Amino acid sequence: MIKIKKTISIFKWIGVMLVNLLGFISAPIIYPFLYPFRNKLNNIKPFWYFFDDEDGFYGTKWFRDSLKYGNKTDWWSKFKISYKWLALRNPAWNLQASLIPKKGHEILEEIKILDLNRNNKIVVDIKEFATLKFVNSSGEYKDNKGEYLSLKYSILGKSYLWYKIDNTLYWRYSFAGKINNKFWIEIHLGTGKRYVFRFKIKKNLKIYENNL
Repeated sequence: MIKIKKTISIFKWIGVMLVNLLGFISAPIIYPFLYPFRNKLNNIKPFWYFFDDEDGFYGTKWFRDSLKYGNKTDWWSKFKISYKWLALRNPAWNLQASLIPKKGHEILEEIKILDLNRNNKIVVDIKEFATLKFVNSSGEYKDNKGEYLSLKYSILGKSYLWYKIDNTLYWRYSFAGKINNKFWIEIHLGTGKRYVFRFKIKKNLKIYENNL
């Protein structure tokens, strides 16, 4: 029975990813046509799926700062930051945010791998994903986009676990680290606050702590 539940959980994730993939593919093409009418279309489905209720049309402050957006208010600058946030970085974000697993207390079902560390300290929170985090040249936190990789904020290693919420089985896998002493890899699969898929590969990252 547990194998069947695991299979269902994996195929449910695949199904959600296919729907999200449609959003990823269509958003860069559709969003420029929606942007001029964003204030009216933001509350109308299916157009609503291409916007971001969490962070608005122009993303978070750290994202705008990372692109040196500043306080520009001309139409072209505002469109560029909006396009980068809602069509390239978080395409069809409301769609992704609406397809979420159940919320509630997590009951751990099985751990195969849980080997995470932040700044050489073991991370024991099972809700954490392995992830690469960045700072600017002054050491200010910039989440997942910045000039330097930060070992202080990054969570390196890998995790793989199964868990239940309200008798529904979920799973998550994550990895963040250096491969072949050259490439930095970040992978998220499964479920967290939402159904997730993330794959990033970066080369020759500069580590902030090495400059201290």
